[in-house]
Amino acid sequence: MTLKYNQSGFNLKQNQLTLSHRHPTALPLTFELAYLPTGKIKQVELYYDSRRKQWYVSFNCQVEGLEYHDNGLYQAFDTGISNIVSAVNSQGKFLQIKNRRPEKYWRKKIAEVQSKRDRCKRFSRKWHRYNAKLYRMIRKLSNQLKDWQHKISKVIVSNTKANTLIFGRPKVKQMSQRPVKSQNLPSCVPKASKTLHYSLQNTGSMSRFIELVAYKTQK
Repeated sequence: MTLKYNQSGFNLKQNQLTLSHRHPTALPLTFELAYLPTGKIKQVELYYDSRRKQWYVSFNCQVEGLEYHDNGLYQAFDTGISNIVSAVNSQGKFLQIKNRRPEKYWRKKIAEVQSKRDRCKRFSRKWHRYNAKLYRMIRKLSNQLKDWQHKISKVIVSNTKANTLIFGRPKVKQMSQRPVKSQNLPSCVPKASKTLHYSLQNTGSMSRFIELVAYKTQK
């Protein structure tokens, strides 16, 4: 369920958001915000996720970006899984940041809960209990990945002096493909390759990290 409010449908005072609505009890629909969004707020969207049973408030804001100018400094980045980023600037300075891998901790636990859920009768009470637990674990994994990437992307943008950041286009499908069988290669796939495949395909972490750096750089 999604409810949208334009500029006449909400009131923002300090850190308190009040939405206009029609209800017989006339109770105010008010939210206490942890922080205020930047820019001019054009629209507020109230969204209820029935699967997670949580309410979300999102803001559509108009933010004026800074005008780009070439200051003669450049920094190139290469994203990866073992190292979230490897970078070198036009002055020859090299930076490499090791990646955190929360999916290595959660993958086995998620598989166990999913297996227990699938052995239950579909939509039974026990099935719903395991299903809710499964999505809580998936949500924790996703939040941990996003939190780490937000922090690293902010550090990169805040500390670079270059106005031009260059990222290689990640070829996720090619990186996660199994090696071609040959006489010099074993027929079985190493465990490290399976873990890499999961990290690349199931989390979408590499493309999201580039997007985080891009929009923070534009701001």
